[in-house]
Amino acid sequence: MCFNSAIDEIYNTPYYDKVFLWCLRFVIVFGLALFVQKILTGKILEIPYLTVNIADYGHIDEKFNLRGDLMKLTSTYNNGNIYGVCMLLLTPFYIAKEPKKIFKILFFAALALTLSRTVWIGMIIFLLLIIIKNLKNIKGYITLGLTVIGVILIVPLLLKFMNLDLNFLTDKDLGGRAHQLSILDNFTLFSAAKFQGITEIVYASMLTNFGLVGLILFVIYILSPLITLYRYPQNRRLDNTHWGILIYVIICASDGAMLLIPVMAFFWFLSSYTLSSTSAVKYLDLQIN
Repeated sequence: MCFNSAIDEIYNTPYYDKVFLWCLRFVIVFGLALFVQKILTGKILEIPYLTVNIADYGHIDEKFNLRGDLMKLTSTYNNGNIYGVCMLLLTPFYIAKEPKKIFKILFFAALALTLSRTVWIGMIIFLLLIIIKNLKNIKGYITLGLTVIGVILIVPLLLKFMNLDLNFLTDKDLGGRAHQLSILDNFTLFSAAKFQGITEIVYASMLTNFGLVGLILFVIYILSPLITLYRYPQNRRLDNTHWGILIYVIICASDGAMLLIPVMAFFWFLSSYTLSSTSAVKYLDLQIN
């Protein structure tokens, strides 16, 4: 149903891009406003069922959103990683459609201020994809140089801002996730263990719950939009929105937030758009001007 003509018609309506852009702009600006409010006042706007879970109302500081002296940017849901992962999925899609430079800058600022190493990795992957695409011309080399300089300058500033040091980037405990990798020492072809849920490191969870065969099948499943795209060359003139799927596939090795709403809704939305006939016809060249 996700790929039928009705969905294509929705994507092709004259108001679709405008609604999408203004929704994302609101999420970006609202998130940045909450981040600044927290720094200036020590509190953030808490609206039950809208910006905070009812069980977390009044207890926002007890959530796992602190990074040193700062709280992650969380926007309309009080979880920094969910915000970051969802926005990474939509990054190529948004950047391709956003005509205003200021909102592009604010978008990347919001991602950086999630203070999430997983999100930072996703941002770097996106920039690398742009560089690889443009290495055939001088713009690619300029982008590469500016990216390297930017990382060298910005990361230390962010760490100082959080009152942390470089050990934050080389945390051997992986933010409390290292134990999830213990399955690599004793996995089997098929798992007889009771299903234990899907944790941050998605692939480790699949190996634990379903064994090596289950992991392989899951990888095929999550790569299916990209595999389909590869098999049908006529759909390759895209706006690079499929990069969002690729980025998500990679960061699932760190924190995919797969069971948390609305991550997979965004994943399949992006997949349906990528594989729709609209995306093949309505070509938007991805450029960061």
